[in-house]
Amino acid sequence: MSPTMRAIAAALSLACLMPIVAQAEIEQRISAESVLKGLNVSVSTVDRSDRGLRRERWGIPGVEGAQLELIGNDRADADSLSWRCVEYRHDGSYASLRSKGSSCRAIAVKILAHFVAEPDLVFDVLVAQPTQKQLDSPAFETDAMRLQATSDGYGSVRKRATRR
Repeated sequence: MSPTMRAIAAALSLACLMPIVAQAEIEQRISAESVLKGLNVSVSTVDRSDRGLRRERWGIPGVEGAQLELIGNDRADADSLSWRCVEYRHDGSYASLRSKGSSCRAIAVKILAHFVAEPDLVFDVLVAQPTQKQLDSPAFETDAMRLQATSDGYGSVRKRATRR
């Protein structure tokens, strides 16, 4: 399938998915305590983002190089949560995030479960097409959040901008 056709298929999948889960948004904000519940993470490190906001990072034991990052001055209502999680096969190639046995998939689905009622379905649609840049990846938007995940192991949940 050509890249254009993949993009069209992803857009149609997201459009079909919206009515299914749009009414089922669970969390209206990004809360560190809520999202971290049930996730095995290391002790956090805290510093400042490029925009001067509080940034907290956790490693994910068992997946080398995997990391969660929360940005925002209020841990109970942060601006964004992002993750990086990549697994490799024994031959050194990337392991698919689409596999139900993937640790990275399980982490992403646990995170998404705080924001949508059908996290497996949302994740499958978001990672359906190969992408190299998160900005180019499909996004699922609820009233309050923008959710993205790429087939190469990056994902995020961000507050949507509100007009004043």
